[in-house]
Amino acid sequence: MFEITNYGDVASKYSGVGEVVLRGVKVQCDFEVHQLHSNRVFVNCLFKKFIHFQYSRRDPRVDLQLRGITKEQYDLLCQGKGIVLYSGIAYGYEYEETLVCSMAGFDEDVLLKVVRNINSTISSYRFHLVNLVLFHDPVLFQIQGVKCKIERVPDSSDFAILNREKGISITSYLTIETLFSSEEEMNKFVGAICNLLSLAKGTLINWICYDELDDQGLIVCSYHDTWRTMSFQSIELIAFESTHFSEYLERGFEAYSKISKDYDMERAMQLFLYTHGYEVMESHALVICSLIDYLSNIYVSAHSSPHLTDEKTFKKFKRKILKPFIKLVQDIATELEFDDKNANSYFEQINNRKSFRDKLEFFVNQLKAPITTEEISIFVKSRNSIVHTSRFSRDKINGSNSEEFYEMLHFLDRTMLALLKYTGPYTNVVTMRNSPIGSNNDHFELK
Repeated sequence: MFEITNYGDVASKYSGVGEVVLRGVKVQCDFEVHQLHSNRVFVNCLFKKFIHFQYSRRDPRVDLQLRGITKEQYDLLCQGKGIVLYSGIAYGYEYEETLVCSMAGFDEDVLLKVVRNINSTISSYRFHLVNLVLFHDPVLFQIQGVKCKIERVPDSSDFAILNREKGISITSYLTIETLFSSEEEMNKFVGAICNLLSLAKGTLINWICYDELDDQGLIVCSYHDTWRTMSFQSIELIAFESTHFSEYLERGFEAYSKISKDYDMERAMQLFLYTHGYEVMESHALVICSLIDYLSNIYVSAHSSPHLTDEKTFKKFKRKILKPFIKLVQDIATELEFDDKNANSYFEQINNRKSFRDKLEFFVNQLKAPITTEEISIFVKSRNSIVHTSRFSRDKINGSNSEEFYEMLHFLDRTMLALLKYTGPYTNVVTMRNSPIGSNNDHFELK
């Protein structure tokens, strides 16, 4: 028999009677719909009669739509593609069948919608955020004139539990006092706030459910979705005082909106959070290199040129130096007694692209990031070693691998903060390892 608790902790549960559509056939059923803290939505249908539901174990996907009335007299709609997890004769019921599906909401406008007060007027939204642990409650701020509030969910998991279990749990509410003109506008606005929170906390913070509220704060309608979540990570970049938290979100949102025109920030944030995870250091270092490459290349393309000169001039330059270059290589080869047959190969290595180091220096200096020329040189050396050998440049020296990794991570952290024009306290991961947990004494300042 199917047990929902085998899959995780339940965040929301609805039960009642309704009608499910399977492969174009409508069937009456009793239902239970659950959403876990991890985002997954499950539909459990108990049919009043034996329907002999058939599906392939090799391809257990089904299109499912469920409409019903909950025990509280709420209207419920759940639709989308489901994966059949369990199908069989219900225990204790003769000729009755049960079907359990795990629902995916990525291609659906509405995955799970529950209407409570259809005649009420919507005045605000409340988003259920996972893995944002607040130590100051509530946090009030304004973005583009819109009033926002973040507050802790009563009796939610605290930092110690999430950190110990590497869990996923709804811990905070984000309330926004505005009306969005479209779902796309809402997702863009809330997504930016979640990404700013994720950057600061070093763990993925996202919403899996939101409520439409009336002017009394009562729920009009709830929407559940399967936005991406991940296990809790505890290496935070910025630890907030309540007033500084608000300032960070207000100023950061403006900077985030500007750089989003050039960068795919969803992709950048996924890579950034991966680098702060718990897997093999070399793989994390490789992602750091990839993200720095991506950020610097986009920035240079937008604000300068990835080339040393224009292509037409460069082609003329190569034609003019071809014969002198070949002769020079041959002369040197004779003097040093090495094979000159590769002279043409040497010539082909001459290209019109700026080096990684040149682009990185331009990027860092234009951002006014507090990174020295020496630190750039060290990062380039580490990057070349990781990319070409999958090893750190100081590999196998006692204790040096972790030291080099945290230097690379610190380089990335400062780059991201500079992109957001951040000023204030932050966690220096290089010195953090020798400091008490939670100490946040370093101050980030642009040059």
